[in-house]
Amino acid sequence: MHGSEPETLLVYLAQAALAGDDGAMGQLLEELHVELNRYLRRWLSHWREGDEHAAEIAQEALVRVAHGLHSFHGQTNGQLVTWARAIAVNLASDRARQTRDEWDVVVFDEELDELEVEDPTSWNGDDAAGSQGKQIMLRLLGEALEGAGEEAQALFWHRLVQGDEWAETGAALNLPHTAAKRRYQRLQERLRATVLRRIAELPPEQSAAVLHWLASIGVSTHVGPP
Repeated sequence: MHGSEPETLLVYLAQAALAGDDGAMGQLLEELHVELNRYLRRWLSHWREGDEHAAEIAQEALVRVAHGLHSFHGQTNGQLVTWARAIAVNLASDRARQTRDEWDVVVFDEELDELEVEDPTSWNGDDAAGSQGKQIMLRLLGEALEGAGEEAQALFWHRLVQGDEWAETGAALNLPHTAAKRRYQRLQERLRATVLRRIAELPPEQSAAVLHWLASIGVSTHVGPP
């Protein structure tokens, strides 16, 4: 155990780690891991599988801490913990934005919602056309959701990103659960129609790329006249 006052122990370990002490680095990361995991579990408590996300983000944050330790210039444990938390929160915010983008696709296709897809972040284009199609599709979905209004965005967020049941979704919006479900379904139908129309209006190459990507994740669509 390295000798230091408790209120500066983490800073002492950081300084020793920067001087090349691998044992100090290991102890520092072990101490911070407990703090970051606890903090992130509270911060992400409303997420679906929040504990799992917290553990993953905490590990990634520790890697960033180790690589960026030279940029910390505080003098107390509290300042070091606050600095490490900021790194973790930035990573969590990035994950939240990505999660929102990916679940927008579930909003578009009700069959994906019914299948309760666990990891839509795995829906990556495996070729150039698929990658381009995914990016275009996410842009169209984002624009359509922005235009749908705040209630629509709240419905989709509670139902898909947070994984709330209909009763919880309704309570958050001051609606009976049956009304929340009906509004969600109507909004989903309008969103799908809007996005399909936008896909049909794209240049042929872009439209084909979007349809190619949707087909690759199991979404069948019909664009244009029958």
